[in-house]
Amino acid sequence: MKRFTVVNNGYDMDEVNRFIDIVINRLEQLNNEKANLSEMIEKLKNEEIEYNEKIEELNSANNELSTKIDNLNSEKENLTKTIDELHKKQQEEPPVSSKDINKLEKAILAVQETSDRIQETAREEARVIVEEAKNNANSIIHEALLNSEKIEHEKALLESNVITYKKRVRALLESQLTLIDELDNIEV
Repeated sequence: MKRFTVVNNGYDMDEVNRFIDIVINRLEQLNNEKANLSEMIEKLKNEEIEYNEKIEELNSANNELSTKIDNLNSEKENLTKTIDELHKKQQEEPPVSSKDINKLEKAILAVQETSDRIQETAREEARVIVEEAKNNANSIIHEALLNSEKIEHEKALLESNVITYKKRVRALLESQLTLIDELDNIEV
């Protein structure tokens, strides 16, 4: 709490005015900081929207990859059926060579392995990207909210101090005016 020097029936007005200027400057600084934080929060909200849009895009890409994987699995099933049919035909009719069947089996295995790798890689990449985006957005928003709360608290404290100070200055001025009135009433 600021203490003022008492001079001739009151406080030193220059000292009081300097203190008021300091309080006003600090309030202006806090208002500017609050405005900056509000802008930062708005910017972070926009970034969060962008992250969410990217997540949606990634989910869409993930869905496309899932569709491709499903198509590859369907293709694999068709090839498996074809191989099974060839095995049956081979048992019935020997004209299909075992070399051809082995080639088809190797091709199916290669398609299956490729499909599995693509599927696993796509899922892992999508999971990592989504997780990073969520973590970044949450930490940025959390930090901005903490800073905003801190500044709001400082602003409220300063506003309270200014109100208290104004009341004291008003009371001081009123007591000074009362003294002046009393001095006017004294007959010399």
